[in-house]
Amino acid sequence: MSYTKQNFKDGSILTAAQMNHIEEGIVEAEKAGSSDTISTTAKNLIVTLFEGAANGNTTMQTQLDALKTEWGVSDGGDTSEPVPVFSLPKTEFTPENATVVDTGIKLFESAEGAKDYTIIISQRPHSTTDASATDKYCLLHCMDETDPRPGLFIAGNGSRYVINAFEHKMVTELIAGAIGFDIYNTYVFALRVSGKRVWAKVYNANHKSYIESKGWVDIANYAAVDKSLLIGGYQTSDGIKGRFWDGTVHFCKIYDKLLTEEQINKIMAG
Repeated sequence: MSYTKQNFKDGSILTAAQMNHIEEGIVEAEKAGSSDTISTTAKNLIVTLFEGAANGNTTMQTQLDALKTEWGVSDGGDTSEPVPVFSLPKTEFTPENATVVDTGIKLFESAEGAKDYTIIISQRPHSTTDASATDKYCLLHCMDETDPRPGLFIAGNGSRYVINAFEHKMVTELIAGAIGFDIYNTYVFALRVSGKRVWAKVYNANHKSYIESKGWVDIANYAAVDKSLLIGGYQTSDGIKGRFWDGTVHFCKIYDKLLTEEQINKIMAG
């Protein structure tokens, strides 16, 4: 059988018919050669590629599960860590030094939706942090501060952490529980953005426990944001920095792809 290329483009939505076509082409290719025609690494990479597209789509998830079974690939596919496009080593942030790191990555610059990104940041506030303060400390910021304030941020706010992505808030929609903002615990935050969807998960490194994700959340009010992702503070619509973080960022890694949850867990717990 001659395989017909599908000519996917950035932002394409895979259908069940296309997934079936890919499966059929793979099966025919294996029949034509030995069972080792496709390497284990290639199989894992293909499964990882399809996981992002299948998430939230029952029909496509069924097809993906069948493909995993056919190939003997465990959930999550490849668990090895890919190379990040941005990596920040251990850095101290203080309001006195007004430390802000501009990653140069504009998560939401396209009006068609975000490109695929995974962001993982590990941090712990300093002992001098006023954990009861509101609107004072911002950890991550990629937002246009002009109403209706599209974009996302992570901040400490009144004794708890806040994750806000296009008004989709941490406790009610993104993760399964609140997180206390204190000086005692190291928390690792993981975010994935893709098109007009967002996903979040948190790891408590002290207790070695996860605050699980509630799954992918659709962004109905998505709008392009011509701002890059900042670490350690926020910025006004005019670019004025403020709300400086007061704590240690152990690492921040950004990947220009959707990591699997297994890959994310490995990095968070590592």
